Amino acid sequence: MTTKAVGAGRARGRPRLVTRKVIIEAGIALTLDEVTIQGVAEILGVSRVAVYRHVPSQDALRLLVAEGILERWSPPETAEESVEGFLLALAVSLRKLVSDHPGIAGYLSRLQLGSRVSMARFEQTHVRLVDLGLEPWEASWMASTVAQQAIGVTAVFGSEESRVQREEVLATAAAEFSVFPIKHVHARELGDDAVFRWTMRGLVRGCLAQLADDDPRPVSDRPAG
Repeated sequence: MTTKAVGAGRARGRPRLVTRKVIIEAGIALTLDEVTIQGVAEILGVSRVAVYRHVPSQDALRLLVAEGILERWSPPETAEESVEGFLLALAVSLRKLVSDHPGIAGYLSRLQLGSRVSMARFEQTHVRLVDLGLEPWEASWMASTVAQQAIGVTAVFGSEESRVQREEVLATAAAEFSVFPIKHVHARELGDDAVFRWTMRGLVRGCLAQLADDDPRPVSDRPAG
């Protein structure tokens, strides 16, 4: 989305009051991948100096916008009172978050340790799993594992560019190979949503089963005996 398109409808007259909230709104409209101090200033119809009064640098601007996005996101509400159901809903919710906000995946994956917003959101998901019956360490391992995979898969394979590339590779592979392309043909027929859910469900079930007989904690943190 261009800054001209976003700001075209602004009326002339009194300069707009610049606040962190309106900066976040402008940044979300531009997306994290494209947001700049200049772009935000153009959308708001103000000078760059007016934006710099609230964010001292480009990196600070991106972090502010990322936090604004995360403040609007919360762990999914699901009627299915099960660990598997919640984790699958979490994966789907994170997929939508990453798809709707290009660039947010990097902030989620790096887990900005200076950001209380991101840490608070992740803590909410972990506590929800404890409420559903997991031990705190199990909740931490499961939520982190599912989140990392959901975010990573969506960031790498969820873009339109990625889909176009897969189609091109599939067209070539189908003419030369007999086994390798099968999954990709099925995936195209099922749709990305169904394939993502199938993949995440398998991950959740596998990790839950593994917790039962393969404790990932350091030996010093495991119960005696």
